[in-house]
Order: sequence, then C-alpha cells, then structure tokens
Amino acid sequence: MLRTLKLAMIGSLVFAGVAYAQSDGAVGTSCPILLEASARKNNPREPRSREFMEKIRPTLTGTTARERVIQIAAAAARCGVHFGACIKAAETIYEVAGLGPLRTFDARGMTTAQGNWLIGLNCRAKMFDPKKKGFRACGSAQPVSIPNCPPKQQCAAAARAMLAEKLRREIPGWPDSLADQLEAGDSLWVYYANRAIGGQHTAIFMRWDGDYAVVVQSPNYGELVNEGRICVRSGCRGNGYPLTRVLKIR
Repeated sequence: MLRTLKLAMIGSLVFAGVAYAQSDGAVGTSCPILLEASARKNNPREPRSREFMEKIRPTLTGTTARERVIQIAAAAARCGVHFGACIKAAETIYEVAGLGPLRTFDARGMTTAQGNWLIGLNCRAKMFDPKKKGFRACGSAQPVSIPNCPPKQQCAAAARAMLAEKLRREIPGWPDSLADQLEAGDSLWVYYANRAIGGQHTAIFMRWDGDYAVVVQSPNYGELVNEGRICVRSGCRGNGYPLTRVLKIR
C-alpha cells in the first residue's frame, strides 16, 4: 500500500496526506441552480448548504430514491457546498433524496466481528499519531499487533495491508465480489487508517472507471463536496484502499 492514494485524475487536492481527485467534468462543470449565499464554514446547515437543499428539490426529475440520490450528488459536487465530514455528507444527500440514515441501508461486506477487529487494528496504527488532538481511534478496543510497526511511527500502510489480507482470506472473491454489488447511489466504505474509530472513509458511488470507483465525497472535514476516484478492485495492486462495506439503497 502507498502512503497516499494514487488516482487517475486531471488535477488533485491533498488533505491530511491523502490525495483526492478533482472533478474531471463528467458530472458537469457548473452548478445547475443559482446559489446566492457563499460557503463560509463547514456546516451542513450553513446558509449556502440550506439554500442548495431547498432549491435542488424542485429540480429533481428522478422517480426513484436512487435516481434522486444520483442527481443530488452530481449537483453537490459542482455547487461548492459544505456537508460536513464524509459520513455526514453522504447522509445529507440521502436526506434530501428522502432516505433515512446509513444504518437503515442494506449493509454488505465486513461483519460486526471483523469491524471490531478493525477498530483494534486502527487503534494500533494510529496510537502514535503526532496530531492526535481529539484522538478517538481506540474507543474501548484492545490494539491489534502489527508486525514491523516501529514504536512512535505511524503504521497505516501496514494496517491496510493486514486488513486486505484478512478480508481476502475471509470473504470469498474479495474485493471484486463486494465491488460488483455497487450500484450508482450506494455508499461504499474504504479503510484509510484515519483517526476516526475504525479509520474508514464514506463516499457515494457514481460509476466505474476501470478499477476506480468514481465517487462523490466530502474528502476531509472543512472541505467542499467534490468528485473523486478510489481504486478498490483487485487490479489496484497496492494502489488502492481496502473496500470494507457496501451500503445499498433498499
């Protein structure tokens, strides 16, 4: 695994040491609605975000929740809005589409037991993070031992490799068998080894570009919703991050 995610992209932004692709224009280059308020802070309820949610609803032509999610996500990626951190951004888009929170979705992939193991793994990977203000990676979990992980050094790459090996051994056909279940509008979780409990990132899947999932995401707390690419299939050969769960719209 690499320390930063390699992406097929036109341009890139780097937040907290992780590279994210900017939109390549596939979802359009201009906001489909006129927004008068400016983006001032990372708050899903700031004036511009509220204005987006109010004005986008009447423009939606999708007859199903999935179609509405795709339309809202594509618009959010080019309208310069704040929707909070990654999972909050996804849930805000689902809320506007008339759906409930992610816990109500059909979750596939990593089991609860595997998730608990991952919390312990992420705790060990990040326990020496020098930027651990507000550190939450351990929760109540016991750290999982990571070979060749020197004290006082970050071990994110080693942790990602350990998780990938475990999921490949325990989930038949992983990661492709899980990736194949993605449909546009579903959410995916990937393991970044960040400072949150479990160390995962959430994004809304839009389409495939080879082994790369094209997603709409809030790349980092404080940043605007954008479109990016994350390599999640077996062909990534070390350039991607472990796909842990697919949350499907019911």
